[in-house]
Amino acid sequence: MTTATHPLSARPDEYSAVAVSADGREKTSAGAGPASRSDLEVDSRRKPGESSAPQHPISSMQDAFAESLFEATQGGQVPKPKLRSGDAKARREELLDQERSGPPPVASWRYRPGQVNHELRRLMAQISFGVYLLLNGMANSQVLVVSILQGHIDEVDEYLETTLEDIGLATKDLKDRISHLKLPMDNLVVFENMLEDRNFRLQILDGNQKIEHIVARTQIALQQTVQDLAEGVSATREFSIYLAEQENGIWRRDRPDVIDIFDAMKGNTDGWFNAFIDLQAKASALNAMIVRLNGMVSEMDRKAAEVSRRTEVSHCICTLFPTDINSSSSLA
Repeated sequence: MTTATHPLSARPDEYSAVAVSADGREKTSAGAGPASRSDLEVDSRRKPGESSAPQHPISSMQDAFAESLFEATQGGQVPKPKLRSGDAKARREELLDQERSGPPPVASWRYRPGQVNHELRRLMAQISFGVYLLLNGMANSQVLVVSILQGHIDEVDEYLETTLEDIGLATKDLKDRISHLKLPMDNLVVFENMLEDRNFRLQILDGNQKIEHIVARTQIALQQTVQDLAEGVSATREFSIYLAEQENGIWRRDRPDVIDIFDAMKGNTDGWFNAFIDLQAKASALNAMIVRLNGMVSEMDRKAAEVSRRTEVSHCICTLFPTDINSSSSLA
């Protein structure tokens, strides 16, 4: 997806390159040695929202940043799982193998116990804070901050790439199933005649149950994705606004070595925003397919039920009047 053109390996989710005083105010890096983990330690008696985290340059991301910093320094209740496992085909098989009402895939990557802010917002909060440190010359180690930035950038890219693959495969799956069901739905007279065969009717109903399971699992995954994308669009937009406000700041004169990093980061946010918007459109198209496929299955079930009732009535009549009516008229 989008990758920074400037060399921005991932470290834990903490910016240990900035020194933070006890009251949470940042100190400049002048004359300071590399900050230790203790420089960013948060009082263990505090809750995430009450942490002594540094002030974030984007006020709407303060809680997400404080929460991620608290998790990094205090340790989360549950380790953050890997988002991407196997290829898209393996991930879809795993999704469909679960119970119909089972949880969406890798839900704990988005939210872990005690986590309030979506992981995409937390990542964007950390990335933007890293850029803030670089623009203001507050990093004791620019190399370290850039390294941490790259790790978070890679994770956002991974989310977008994984989601694009998963939506693409789900769309192809449902599109193929719609095409398969379109033939009988476009030839209802023939289809209804075939439904008079009880074995064929049972086969159709069994197949429809399987499709309903597939659609239900796809819908659960899609609902999660729609929430992800809304968070991604919102957080990326806020970060983009911040970058636009900083584009012509005095840092360009004071810290020209950061210009390439800034330009690469701006390219990333533009690419991310467009990717999130594109995925929202693809998610909407997939949802439309779900609605259509559900409608086709419902119609087939209805036709099968109608034919079943009709054949049962016909069978009852034949049972009550087994003699050919024409043969009884010869008695006259």
